[in-house]
Amino acid sequence: MIRKTKVEKIADKLIILIFLIVFILMLYIIFEPYLIVNNLGDNMHTAIDRLGHPDLIYDKNDCLVLSMVSCDDFDKNNIHSIAIWYYGIESNIVVGFDKREIIVYKGVVDNIYK
Repeated sequence: MIRKTKVEKIADKLIILIFLIVFILMLYIIFEPYLIVNNLGDNMHTAIDRLGHPDLIYDKNDCLVLSMVSCDDFDKNNIHSIAIWYYGIESNIVVGFDKREIIVYKGVVDNIYK
């Protein structure tokens, strides 16, 4: 049986540590949009403060154009307008507001313009 030197043992531990760090970073990148959505606040002004101005805004009349929210969702959730922020390569943050600019719908959807 071959014994490992101290340098080899340290190298093995460093490799494991590097893999763990990469794994944690990948999990953070995947779940970061969901963390942002959960901490948006309760109205349009706090959402804009945290995310900046939205990239797209759709009105209730545009519900036929949207693929991520149906017209039934607009009626069921009392959505007056939808704001979309592009977030990363794969996802968008979608927030729906009522007439008083209170958040009534929020979610993360796949990128609609791939």
